[in-house]
Amino acid sequence: MSTRLVILGLLHWQPFYGYELKQEIERKMGDWTSIAFGSIYIALDKMQQEGLIEKAGIQQDEDRPARTIY
Repeated sequence: MSTRLVILGLLHWQPFYGYELKQEIERKMGDWTSIAFGSIYIALDKMQQEGLIEKAGIQQDEDRPARTIY
């Protein structure tokens, strides 16, 4: 299964940031796919460069690193 297709399918329904995408993939498809955490961010960057997705914003919590929402 294509990592990019899975991500596009999930982003079609609602905005996510990378870690949320990984959690959702594991929750919904954990039994039949294993997508590496790093490959999600690589796919997000590539799809953004190609104009398939766009950044919806950046979330910054006090004690956590900034998270890009797509």
